[in-house]
Amino acid sequence: MQFVRNTLLAKEATEISLERKLREAQLAMNLEEVYTKDEVLMMYLNTINYGDGCWGIESAARNYFQKNAIDLTITEAATLVGIPQSPNYLNPKTNPEACLERRNLVLSRMLKYGTITQEEYDLVKDEPLTLNPKPESAPNGIYLYPHFTTYVKELLLEQFSEAE
Repeated sequence: MQFVRNTLLAKEATEISLERKLREAQLAMNLEEVYTKDEVLMMYLNTINYGDGCWGIESAARNYFQKNAIDLTITEAATLVGIPQSPNYLNPKTNPEACLERRNLVLSRMLKYGTITQEEYDLVKDEPLTLNPKPESAPNGIYLYPHFTTYVKELLLEQFSEAE
């Protein structure tokens, strides 16, 4: 439902009504009829905000760790999974303590739901938050106003495809 709200119903996401919620639920069910849960999760992870000007897991992996998302370690993946709850507050560059706490919560839930084993959890739970951030861009051009640039990009994507 979050994917539907963030993409298909983005313009009405702030609308508080039973009709919007029902439309959101119906679209989410329709989506699950066409795509597997893993495919919906992939679409969701590739459209959400990871802070620091990153939209999508691949962009975040490159920004925070200088690697492709497929190459992330368990702790790196858990770090990124925790960020979208509050992208500004959980930004590992600006608030590493909060990000580490959230990462550890994600790891404990991964253990609880069987995504990782007890042995894997024990190996990584005490790892420090280790980033390999992308070098800061020169404070000019589109990097001078990242929030504005993101806003303009969203407006353009409403009318044009990514390729255009």
